[in-house]
Amino acid sequence: MLLWTLLIVGLLGGGLGLARPSQASTGIQIVPLEDVLAQHSERMDGELYFRHPDGSRARFLTNVQDPEIPNSGDGQFHPVSVRDVEDALAGLPPAVLRDLECSIFILPYPRSGLLSSSADGRGIYLSPGVREYSRAQVSFLVAHEVGHVFQRHYFPQSDRQGWSSYRQMRGIEDTTVYRDGAPHAYQPREIFAEDFRVLFGGSLARGSGRVENQELCSPFEVPGLESLFREMAGMPSAAEATADLWGLSPNPSGPRSLLTLAAPSLASSSELVDVAIMDVNGRKILEPRFHAEGERSWILELGAESIGRGVFFLRIRTDDGQVATLPLRRFG
Repeated sequence: MLLWTLLIVGLLGGGLGLARPSQASTGIQIVPLEDVLAQHSERMDGELYFRHPDGSRARFLTNVQDPEIPNSGDGQFHPVSVRDVEDALAGLPPAVLRDLECSIFILPYPRSGLLSSSADGRGIYLSPGVREYSRAQVSFLVAHEVGHVFQRHYFPQSDRQGWSSYRQMRGIEDTTVYRDGAPHAYQPREIFAEDFRVLFGGSLARGSGRVENQELCSPFEVPGLESLFREMAGMPSAAEATADLWGLSPNPSGPRSLLTLAAPSLASSSELVDVAIMDVNGRKILEPRFHAEGERSWILELGAESIGRGVFFLRIRTDDGQVATLPLRRFG
């Protein structure tokens, strides 16, 4: 569940998004606003209630001036746009969504006692904001909440050994700090959902590449973390998924070489955002400068005089979340 201060205070919001029910991907159903009102809501004692899939009810706050709402924004509620939700889901790798089953409910009003968006084993509940959403904010929100569904499906709390490994890998082993009931950014399940958002949400959802807890490094900087997520879902490794897209020449290379990196099969909209040379232990030892050389081709300025003879790896990351690791053979 994302912090209310991210949503209702006015950083998020969106258009009405009235649309026919949409099957966004296998197992994930978008329930638009009019269907939430017609099929998943009821009036009791003059109040409007939302019925969760488990049968529980939550009272809708239909007045933006309600005392529970800390900031009235522009004076009205702005539900999420169906199209923006569809676009956000399209930004996630299909293999991530393949076995997930849930409904995404676009709520017309926030729920009493649960103002922000949330997710459980049966659904994702996208709360409206008091200002309009941007596409990036919707992508951020959807990817985070899908991360919660992913965690419940593949990485349940009962998997104590798995969570112990994840905590150790992520540097959140101190259970007095990182625990359920801690401030939002310190709850392990929220950190997991944020890691998912950054690793798989696409360029809009990823933002700066950092998670909500600014004390933690980017998940891209945690060795083995992306592989752990991919293994959970039975996805191919990042290297297996994208390495065959890339061509690197010359290879082997000399210490002063300019390398040409080409990806003729890569989407034309993809941009190279990060290149690093790693040693066999996964340590970053150099960040080559690079510049575009035509469409889907880049020149890397190796500048590697200080690197000795041996086998190294070139790690490549694009703005749409693709990561590849290519062997880089060097001679002195």
